[in-house]
Amino acid sequence: MIDRRKILSLIATFGMTIPGCLQTDNVSDSHPTIADQFEGEPNRPECDRDPKTIEFDQGGQSLKAQTVGTIPYPEPPSTVTDDSAVEYVTDFEGAYVHHRAICTSSDHILRVEYSVRETTVIDRAGPISIVMLLVTGGASEGVSDDGSHWVAEMGTDGVVYAVDETGAARVDYPEAAQYEKQERRDQMPDPLTEGTLVAVFA
Repeated sequence: MIDRRKILSLIATFGMTIPGCLQTDNVSDSHPTIADQFEGEPNRPECDRDPKTIEFDQGGQSLKAQTVGTIPYPEPPSTVTDDSAVEYVTDFEGAYVHHRAICTSSDHILRVEYSVRETTVIDRAGPISIVMLLVTGGASEGVSDDGSHWVAEMGTDGVVYAVDETGAARVDYPEAAQYEKQERRDQMPDPLTEGTLVAVFA
């Protein structure tokens, strides 16, 4: 018969977990928060633009149109779960697309499109939720500085977010749509090591 004291000694030595017993590992020690993994302030396109009416010439005819205004970034989720993370990053990416289209262009932006084609929740890394989106979005109509009117077709791109109680990180995944679903997951960039801090939650 195996000596019970030897079994307990082996468990203590090798750190085995007995079913029903409390593990004493500190989750925050093994999984640093998002805010701890980045230095500096959040980096994201951001400006405050209200809609306005402009005039432009098209085919010798003077036309009027209203530009698109920016929309606010969403408030942080009260509690971070996979479901709340999906809702948050879906709204955040919509605001990000609008700000990127409007704030980084000298053109008058008349229309910004944004739609989510696919949402994938990746296995959680401890308290961090990882969410991958396939999105179609960007400025699809505008008037350039020289007064010429333009229309653009939107492609589908990927983006990956990491979200926890301290903030959110984001990384573009432009080639995501070319992969099948499993390979898309396998080739996915890591927002924690390759991404940018885009939000800090107070």
